[in-house]
Amino acid sequence: MEKQETLISSQPQVMLISYSLQGHINPMVQFAKRLVSRGIKVTLVTPITTLDSPLQVNSNSINTEHILVDRPSSSHATNSDDIDDILALIKISITRSLPEIIEKQKASGYPVKFLIYNALMPYALDICLNLGIQGVAFCTYSCAVFAIYYHVHRRTLDINTVTELSTVTLPSLPPLGVEDLPSFFYTGTYQGLLRSSANQFLGMERAYGVLINTFEELEAEHKPSPQLIVQTQHINTQQYTPNIHAKSAG
Repeated sequence: MEKQETLISSQPQVMLISYSLQGHINPMVQFAKRLVSRGIKVTLVTPITTLDSPLQVNSNSINTEHILVDRPSSSHATNSDDIDDILALIKISITRSLPEIIEKQKASGYPVKFLIYNALMPYALDICLNLGIQGVAFCTYSCAVFAIYYHVHRRTLDINTVTELSTVTLPSLPPLGVEDLPSFFYTGTYQGLLRSSANQFLGMERAYGVLINTFEELEAEHKPSPQLIVQTQHINTQQYTPNIHAKSAG
């Protein structure tokens, strides 16, 4: 019995955290299932408000945790101010509650070895590093969109100059019309989301790795440019499975 408890207490796990929006949570859930299929214990964390339904994952092998987020004073997120308020409240709630969830998992005998966080939550990296846990950024959209936001962050793409007739040229990408860019580049709406998308690269060089949604066979003509490789030379952009060995308690 004592040997069994020792084995259980030494089993590490991977924790994932993401927004509960469909386009963000679905890739996380699929990746979590891949980890589980390799014998890795997984906990998926999502922030929710009192009006949201708790996330239901169609897998008994994935543990779920929820972080309650206060709603902003306005009832609907219809402008940039509302979006900024919501993102700020999510950050406050995650900063307060995520360390408690990580500690709870440790106390239960499954310490968190890796935190795989939605890249739009760069503050999650600070949280896990402060707790001595490795952080991995997870990009839920395509590699091409990731590259576009990267150039906005580096200010090698000035969105203030983009018009309906613009053609944008970036390294490693074909010429892009305005319809190929995120809509708030030229509509002026949801600037809070734009800032959040560009700021995802803050501190990313401190991450253990970066997971990017891409298909080499489909994007062979548009490999990363030398400039992009140099700027991200400390970031591991290879797809990988964390080096975690699950132990059997049997």
